[in-house]
Amino acid sequence: MTIIQPNKTNRLTNVVFTMSLLALLGVASWSIVLYNRTVNMTHDISGKDREYQALLAKNAELKNALYAITDAKNLRHVAEASGLVPVAHPEYIEEDRAPALAAR
Repeated sequence: MTIIQPNKTNRLTNVVFTMSLLALLGVASWSIVLYNRTVNMTHDISGKDREYQALLAKNAELKNALYAITDAKNLRHVAEASGLVPVAHPEYIEEDRAPALAAR
């Protein structure tokens, strides 16, 4: 005689199946969150890279302007416009080489 019990289920099997399904949903949700954070970080990095390139270009323009201002020919023109004249033989103040306190 064979006894068939089709409606009887094992409680442990249901618990393991439910826990596995919850773990799978948790991992899937975490993967989506992690992917979104990665994409956002990639967009932020590319934005910062564009900003960095723009700052490099602005820095190069500022350096060119500085070099143009401090060029020797430009400085002479600015000095002449300010009323300054070059001195052919300047007199300098020389430092005394003797020590400040003489040893006796």
